[in-house]
Amino acid sequence: MPRRQPSSESRESASTAPSDRPLRLLSGPAWLTVLLVCAGSFLLMMLALAIANDRGFLAMWRMQSEVVQLVHDVRKIEAVNDELLLNIERLRHDKGYIEKLAREELGLVRPEELVFEYVQ
Repeated sequence: MPRRQPSSESRESASTAPSDRPLRLLSGPAWLTVLLVCAGSFLLMMLALAIANDRGFLAMWRMQSEVVQLVHDVRKIEAVNDELLLNIERLRHDKGYIEKLAREELGLVRPEELVFEYVQ
């Protein structure tokens, strides 16, 4: 049996089928555009991660402000601590300071002293 020649219609449809034509790579400006879009997308993703990640810029900024606040709190507590240490030393060694506190805060007097109270 003789072989039939394909008609021109079947040749056209066969030539447009994706499996029959060879793949061609992008060249020139199209390839460059795809590369730039991919690189830009990658850079945007990396920038978003650097800013919004739990170890990113915003987290670092929050931690930095927290460190500043904690240093401020530590300095205030150290100042109060120094005042308390000074007060302890005065209570241990200064009899006049103890007497002053006893008179002012507790209202104590010596046995030989007279107390005058003014009632208004």
